[in-house]
Amino acid sequence: MKHQYITIVLVFFTFQIFAQKVSDSRLAAEYYRSKDFAKAAVLYKKLSENSSSQTYFTYYVNCLIELKELANAEKVVKRRVKKYPNELAYYVDLGHVYEVQGNESKSKQSYEKAIKKLTANKNQIIRLANSFRMKRKWDFAEIVYLEGRKLLKDNTIFSNEMANNFMAQRKYNLMIDEYLNMLTYGSSSLKSVQQRLQSVLFMDVNDDLKNLIKQNLVRRIQANPNQTQYSELLVWFYIQGKEFDKAFFQAKAIDKRNNENGNRIISLGKVARSNKNFDLATESFNYVINKGSNCTNHYIANEELLHTLFLKYEIGAKNDRNAVLELENKYKNTINKFGKSARTIKLVKEFGHILAFYLHKKDEAIKILEEAITYKNIKPEQLAYCKLELADIYLLQGNIWEATLVYAKVEKTNKNNPIGHEAKFRKARLAYYAGDFQWAEAQLDVLKASTSKLIANDAFELSQLINDNTALDTSETALKMFALADLFLYQGNNISAESVFDSILIIFPNHSLIDEVYLRKAELMLKNEDTEMAVEYYQKLIDNYAHDIYGDDALFALAKIYDYRYANTEKAIELYQKLLTEFPGSIFVVEARKRFRTLRGDNPEIEEVIN
Repeated sequence: MKHQYITIVLVFFTFQIFAQKVSDSRLAAEYYRSKDFAKAAVLYKKLSENSSSQTYFTYYVNCLIELKELANAEKVVKRRVKKYPNELAYYVDLGHVYEVQGNESKSKQSYEKAIKKLTANKNQIIRLANSFRMKRKWDFAEIVYLEGRKLLKDNTIFSNEMANNFMAQRKYNLMIDEYLNMLTYGSSSLKSVQQRLQSVLFMDVNDDLKNLIKQNLVRRIQANPNQTQYSELLVWFYIQGKEFDKAFFQAKAIDKRNNENGNRIISLGKVARSNKNFDLATESFNYVINKGSNCTNHYIANEELLHTLFLKYEIGAKNDRNAVLELENKYKNTINKFGKSARTIKLVKEFGHILAFYLHKKDEAIKILEEAITYKNIKPEQLAYCKLELADIYLLQGNIWEATLVYAKVEKTNKNNPIGHEAKFRKARLAYYAGDFQWAEAQLDVLKASTSKLIANDAFELSQLINDNTALDTSETALKMFALADLFLYQGNNISAESVFDSILIIFPNHSLIDEVYLRKAELMLKNEDTEMAVEYYQKLIDNYAHDIYGDDALFALAKIYDYRYANTEKAIELYQKLLTEFPGSIFVVEARKRFRTLRGDNPEIEEVIN
């Protein structure tokens, strides 16, 4: 019992001492930051005397220097050097004191003495280099790293540290060279080097660093043709700059040299596709397909190719009948080639969408999807998405009851996951189409907290539409008409949708929905390739409802029309600038500012400030 008591007392006093040291350290740092060096010196002296920590002592010496007590600073540092002769950082402190005194000769001697006393101890080398770097003695830090390489007999060690040292000096060519040295022993450091170069590219203002990286990489590839890590890094480098054609050229060279199965080409194709470079993505997937059926990625490449063509059609060629017929044929042939099974269910789902939404073969699409959900060994996620597509087509067909049932089943079997949230949103949207706004809004309020940002945003937007247009209109007649028009748009019945929108404008000319009506009509005109009418509706929205929630949408859409369709640079610049000025919080600001600067021909080094 006595021993336990003593132990408790010792622990208590140890804790008290530790707590006091922490308190003194924080107070000393506060005094130092506020430049009260006299008070800071008292505390740092106490801390350094009760600890072998070099940090406390260095701050103590710095305080003495700031207080112009140079003789005292020299004396205490010499005493420290004598007490800890193997802690080389104190020689740096002594050299710094000499330098402040104006004695350059003695300062240099002290620095050099520290370097001469180095041993083959990695931690000692790093500590000494860090001491020089803290004093902004970059050249001496570099000498320490180089001496460390000799002592440790490793010409690539300290590459990261040296790169950081060169970065501080803005010696970017040497910095990049050191980063690339990290790849000398293979690709194990590739991710780390990519992260560091990503930071370098982020601060690149005028492409100077970009060009240095490229030059260094090309030089190393030429000097080491059998070491693919440099080529791999060059592929990554081209992808960062969205130079996908160059990345593809390099990736092919690596694939052929290593006799690979096309993995890196498929990854490149996906990245190109996500950046809407569908042609390069198509070329990438075709490259893997052409390796033949023995290639392990043969089916994956076929699937990714079709998905790419599907997205390309959705974005840019929806009114091209020949294009959709060609797409139908490609899907049909590929599914027949690989068979209908769990493996091809993604293709079957997309094929069903094409049949129903673009070829108006709804019955055929339903038959294909109803068959697909009976395939053996389907993953639950694939099954759920296939059922959602089926429900979408029921809704397209006008079978609201059947669509509701399928949405509800998917939601029930996928509670608290993104698929369940997606089903819940589509069910809420269906209720909106049917005019059941109160129930729809209750579901949407739950979805606003969804972990899926896309679903949460969609839920918020639809909820806001309902809330904004029912609060002051208890009859809800106008919103019911608007929801019906939205349903017609979903079903591809554009003529009926336009007729309903026109009726709202006539019957409810002062309703809060009018800005939404103009927006929908403008979007409808763009789909119909009637750009002039689209411009007219966007302009009406801007002129009369600019500060409602769709003002920035209309302004950005109009700017893009003048930019891309009319090639009217002057008008596009005017509209982009108006968006930046009047809607600084808009989600379109980043893209608008980029196009504004590009069209105006700004030097990338000049930062534009919109007042």
